[in-house]
Formats: sequence, structure tokens, C-alpha cells
Amino acid sequence: MLTIIGCGNSNRSDDGVGPYIAQQLAAHLKTSPADEVRVFDAGTGGMDVMFKARGSSELIIIDACSSDSEPGSVFEVPEAELRIRQDPVTNMHDFRWQHALYTGRQIFGDDFPINVTVLLIETQSTGLGLTLSAKVKVSADALIATLKSRYVSPLSRPKTRSQLSFEMALQMAEESSASDTEKAAMLAEIAQGLQQHATSIEDHRYGIALLRRALGFSQLDGNDMARLQVQLATGLSQIPSDSSEPLHEARLLLDNAMNELAIEEERASAAMQQGLIVQSLASMGAMDHAVAAGHYQAALRFFRSSTHPAEYAIIHNNLATLWLSMPRESAQHRLYEAMAVQAFETALANINAQSHPDEYAMLQNNLGNALQHSDSGDLIANKMRAIEAYDIALSLRKQQPHLQANTLANRANCLRDIPDNLDKPELGNRHRLAAALNNAQQAQKLFEQGSERDKANMMAELIADLHTEMNASAAHAG
Repeated sequence: MLTIIGCGNSNRSDDGVGPYIAQQLAAHLKTSPADEVRVFDAGTGGMDVMFKARGSSELIIIDACSSDSEPGSVFEVPEAELRIRQDPVTNMHDFRWQHALYTGRQIFGDDFPINVTVLLIETQSTGLGLTLSAKVKVSADALIATLKSRYVSPLSRPKTRSQLSFEMALQMAEESSASDTEKAAMLAEIAQGLQQHATSIEDHRYGIALLRRALGFSQLDGNDMARLQVQLATGLSQIPSDSSEPLHEARLLLDNAMNELAIEEERASAAMQQGLIVQSLASMGAMDHAVAAGHYQAALRFFRSSTHPAEYAIIHNNLATLWLSMPRESAQHRLYEAMAVQAFETALANINAQSHPDEYAMLQNNLGNALQHSDSGDLIANKMRAIEAYDIALSLRKQQPHLQANTLANRANCLRDIPDNLDKPELGNRHRLAAALNNAQQAQKLFEQGSERDKANMMAELIADLHTEMNASAAHAG
């Protein structure tokens, strides 16, 4: 079910653009009904948004905005970017649609939409008035036409792959005469497919919704319930969010699961996942880093180098990144740096490039980063070791342009700080700078090909800096 809700004050000129669009769409639906589509004018009542959105699988909110942009500009914003990060105020005067979304999720759970888009239209005037300004009305009418063709016309709104999978799974579970355990397993399998082949956040959200439905079956034993909780926790940890709420829920789910999982390997995998989640929470200042280390150590009691080399290496990589994330102002930061380098080297000693090329390349790249930025020991020797690690990573990433670009960028930054002649650093580093420039240019090209504009722009800035440094070095040598 798709629900479209227009919000705003119709007595305040352009602030009424949301209600205007909703009213026009509702009039259209009276003459051309569309199954699975509802339209409401919620005015300024945030509480109405909460109750009208209930039961929908998808929600579109339309409202006015004032951002000093061109009047009539239309912005399509994922709701996650506008989501409030704390409990809403209880004063009903301040209860807006943002608060309605937050509260609706807390109260209605799975019966509240997981796919929300917000359409905002820039206002020209919000003074007293019953009509829209000319520019805003033109944009509103154009948006109405777009919404009719894209969503409201019953034959023109194709469902996404993940939505079809979600609806098919629920229908099969409802119609099946299988046991609760079998139904839950079927939903979990489809959710796993959505998560493993996810191409958008929507895929993850539909997978999470299926897992919540699976956990709702009453006739599940403790071990089956625990496995679903682990899968749900993994899904929650994969959704990008500025809020710590999904991670806290994931942590609690794993805590519950650890007490019920019957197989030792599954408990170790859950501990490893718990370490990642706590590490992410620690980076937000919401938990202690030491707790994450404890979970990794618990996982290592099962994942030994002799029996599970890949998992052993990954856990040591995670431990290394944990040590590197410790505050640099800490009195122990040099100890943490040394522990990180040791953890990377321990991981590399237990796998090889032939059996685990991707993991080996990742570890070499990460080791290079740790050595490059270390301020302990011989700094130039550390950077030379970092270059060796980057070179190994590059030899294994020839068919992975995105990862190759990252390593090239790391190598370029490292080279700029190494003198040409290690015994005579006063002679400068013109040759190292030229090599760094070449690496940065290669990385920029690969980032542009992969449409990673931010990283390409970072390389452009590095290239400009390198040109400046090369000119300065040449002038010094002259």
C-alpha cells in the first residue's frame, strides 16, 4: 500500500502546497481509482500523519520548505536524511511529521512503512493567503502530473524487485500449511537473498521487515529464534544511519541470541558480529572500545589459525582497526599503534595471497595505512614498509578498480613524505613526488570512472598540492 500525505497550512499561501497537491491527487483518484494507493491532506497535524501512514509499505510526504533556493524548486529527500535522532517533544503544537515518523515506528513497529520519501517545494511567500504564488503553483502542477504517472495511475507504477519478493514471501507464508518453523525459515531465506544481493537500502529494509515477521511466529524453539535474531542484527548493522538506534537494537538481539545458540561456531560468529557492532557504537561515543575487544577475543577462542585461517585473519584485522581508532591524544596511543601493526602482521602470517587474495590485499592495504600514519619508531622506515605493503595490495587488485584506486591514493600520500635518497634527505624528493603524482592521477581517473566524485575531487586537490611541492622542490634544487 502506497500512502501520499500532503502537509502544511493552506491559510499561509505557499505553505499550503502540500495540501493543494494532496487535494488534486485525491480528486483524481475519485474518477480514476488506483488499487493500493491512498492520498490524504494532513494539514499541520503531525498526529494525523502517524495514523494515516499506518499499514502502508511505502509513504510519500509532501511539504513546503524555505532554504533560500529558487521558489518552486522541488527536492526529493530520503527520509533518513531528515529523521530526528531523539524522542520527539510531547507538546502537540510542535508535533510535526518528523516526530510522527519516529513515534509511529516505536508504536506500530512492522505495521509502519519502511520506505519513506519526502518531497519538499521551495516557497516564495508564507504570509496569510489562500492561493499559491505563480512559480510554486507551476511546480506543484508539474509534480502532480509526475506523481500521477509514476505512482497513482494503476498500470504505470511497477513494483521494485525487493517489494515483489517481500509481498510474495508474505503471501506464501500466509497461504502455506507449513509449520511456524518452516514458514520462518522460508522468510529468512528470502530475506537473506535480499541482503546478500542488495543494491539499495530498500533491499535491506524489506529483508529486515521479513525477519521481523519471521520472529513473530509463536511456535519457534530457542535456537531457531536465536538464528533469526543474529540475521536481523546483521541486517540492522548494514543500514547506513547517523543514529545509534539500529546498532543498539542489533547488540541487544545478539546478546539474547548468544544464550540460545547451540552450535559453538554460530556463537563465535555472533561474538565476531557483536564486536563489529560495539566497535561502531564506540566510534559514536556510545560504548567502550574495550567491550568490542572482548567480543573479538571470545570469537578467537573458536576461530583458531589452524582451523579457520580466514576468520582468524579477519578478526585480527578488526582488532587492528579497533586499536587504530583509539584517541590519538591517549597516553597509550603509541602502544595501540604497535598493537595494530602486530595484529595486521599476525593476520597476514596466517593466510596467503593464493588462497585468500581479497583478504590478503585488504590486510596489506590496511597495514600500509597503519605504518604510514604511525608516529612511533623510525618514521621513514615505516613509510618504506608501507610502500611495500601497498605494492603487494596493488598486485592483487588489478581487477578491482575501486579498491585499486584507494590503494593508489594511499600510496601517493605516503610517497610525498619520503626523500629520494634515504641517506641524504637534504637532497629533496622530486622523484618521489613525481611517482606520487602519477599514482594520484591514476587514482583520480579510476574514481571518475566509478562515479566517486568526492574521492575524485580529493585526488584533484592532492594533485594540485603535489604540483606545488614539485615546483618548490625544483626551485630549491636550482
